[in-house]
Amino acid sequence: MSTGPEIQAAPRNAPLDTDITIRLRGFLPSSVVAFTATLTADGARTMRSSAFFMTDKDGTVDLGSSAPVAGSYHVADANGPIWSMEPVDDWVGAAENPLLSPRPFRSDDLDAYDIQFDAVSSGVRAHTSIRRTVLGEGVRSIEVDDSRLVGRLFLPPGRGPHPTLIQWGGSGGGVQLRRAALYAGHGVATLALGYFRVPGTVVPPTLERVPVEYIERALAWLREQPDLVTDHVGVAGTSRGGELALLAASLIPDLWPVVAWVPSAYAWGEHAQPGADPRGTRPSWTWRGQDIPFIAPTSDPQDFLLRDGVSSHSLAFLRSIERAPEPEQARIAVERIAGPVLLVGGEDDALWPSGWFVREIAADARRRGFTHPLETWVFPEAGHAISIENEPTTFLALGSDTSGSDRGRLIPDVTDTFHYGGTPQGTAAANREMRSVLWRFLRENLLDSPSQH
Repeated sequence: MSTGPEIQAAPRNAPLDTDITIRLRGFLPSSVVAFTATLTADGARTMRSSAFFMTDKDGTVDLGSSAPVAGSYHVADANGPIWSMEPVDDWVGAAENPLLSPRPFRSDDLDAYDIQFDAVSSGVRAHTSIRRTVLGEGVRSIEVDDSRLVGRLFLPPGRGPHPTLIQWGGSGGGVQLRRAALYAGHGVATLALGYFRVPGTVVPPTLERVPVEYIERALAWLREQPDLVTDHVGVAGTSRGGELALLAASLIPDLWPVVAWVPSAYAWGEHAQPGADPRGTRPSWTWRGQDIPFIAPTSDPQDFLLRDGVSSHSLAFLRSIERAPEPEQARIAVERIAGPVLLVGGEDDALWPSGWFVREIAADARRRGFTHPLETWVFPEAGHAISIENEPTTFLALGSDTSGSDRGRLIPDVTDTFHYGGTPQGTAAANREMRSVLWRFLRENLLDSPSQH
């Protein structure tokens, strides 16, 4: 029996793609409760949200059904205290513009962390915490032991054989361990594969002339491992990695199903961001020794917009496609993919027009006779940062504030500043929806597909 105010938060220990519930109990009826959530990442980066709630006649508040009367967010959502967190003032850069603060988590960070919840009303306090994990219970990993590859394989709990997927990131390069670990926690053996910008390894340092056959090599390695189902292997990638996922699956028949997060309908050059950067004139991908045709970005200063003092690039991408002499040559032949495809885009994507790309990919594939399941999810208030993690969504831009710049400077400066688009609430809503969509799609097309039995 409760002897005073308390915070009931559940689950207490769970993977970071898990939704939560929060109830406040034992407070005075019809009183205001100040509620805060605090998270410290990487030992130093502290984020916090705050909200004020009115208790009911029993002195309780269910955050899943009660909207705050004021605070960091304004809708009934028990995840709200998490996704609405912003850097506190002692975080470098936070006081000037929270949008431009460094992102709190690295894609290769597997550490668990705690979120502290505090509630105060009429001089009385309640406290609790929850732990968020990346590695689910029983998930284990092994480094790839092939010197021609860079990556780590995450294995689900229990005995195999396990359905298998290859996961990679986007234009940041490196090895995206966090997402792969989450896939494994849902029963999918997942190879986190690095295909460029992994210092000291065999992969290219830049996104120039990456051989798509590298993905074939990863598939061959997986087929040498025990307890994996590899007659067909899923692929998942984000942004430029979504571009690669569609491209690789269109060339390698055993790669399906495909999950393409905020992808492009076209192949782009080494440096896809619009502007005067000469790297945009060099191909990103090769196949059997031949350059894959791509669109070289061409931009006029008027193609760039400012949003929150940061450059928005989506219009410049569309203008580059319009100006390309033969954009059809760079189109990714999604109709050649041998299995189901899931496409995810943001209508408000300010980095590139992923919502438009998703619709273009789907319409073109169907027009050309694609008969496998093809799902499109485009979220109106989300941008380029759609994911499955239940984490802060307030980090919507990178770079420096260019609001004082003349428009002519935006072209050389675009590599240093860009906006992801979307709103924190819209991005969080998209993430929550995609958590259920993704696992259902993989269950239908990978975990429960006939080849898994």
